[in-house]
Amino acid sequence: MKKKPFISVVVPAYNEENWIGKCLLALSAQNIPQREYEIIVVDNNSTDKTGYIAKKHHTRVVKENRKGNVYALITGIRRARGDIILLTDADTVVPESWIREYRTFFESHPLAVGATGPFRYTDGATYVQIYTKTLNRLCPRLLVSTMTGTNMGFRRDAYRKVGGFDPEINLQGDSNIGYKFQKIGYVGFLSKNSVQTSGRRFPNAFMLTKEIIMRILNHLHIRFTNKAVVFDFDDIRT
Repeated sequence: MKKKPFISVVVPAYNEENWIGKCLLALSAQNIPQREYEIIVVDNNSTDKTGYIAKKHHTRVVKENRKGNVYALITGIRRARGDIILLTDADTVVPESWIREYRTFFESHPLAVGATGPFRYTDGATYVQIYTKTLNRLCPRLLVSTMTGTNMGFRRDAYRKVGGFDPEINLQGDSNIGYKFQKIGYVGFLSKNSVQTSGRRFPNAFMLTKEIIMRILNHLHIRFTNKAVVFDFDDIRT
């Protein structure tokens, strides 16, 4: 029998004490044996109880003091032991079959280098949830072309081949590495492997519009120059 690939799940976290518990409960309740995967929480210099809560859930907790999601991801992936690396966010809850779906995909697509899946917001304004549902339904290939950091996976050797995350691109670092993966191989879209995440970044129409415009500009600039216009996110913690 062929040995199943070991999987590492990397969760970057900055001041997520109100969310990370639910995230880790879902990751610990996957329908594959826990010996077949590990969970790594990267405490990105939190000033609350994020690291303490993560340790109580018996996960591996590593520190990254440089504030920035991309720095946390680079550190977490470097410390990971898996053949397959999965990424999600600390304010995200994955279904119990989430890891199994990714593993099945990579086992059945030996030439695939990466994969991503849809997400939906479970809170925030109604129009934000409608917007995301529409995006997932009408434009699934956009998520493949850019990938989404709250629901993505890739082979470790492919990550090394493309040079990993660019430390100069924080906002939409997932988009950038998605472009890199597409240049070397097939990136799949797992349409049924959806995750639930928080819409707290968009409490009103102004914030949603601002984010969309900023991401479009950043997206185009990264695509054509490999450099970001905007490096960081606004800190929004509730």
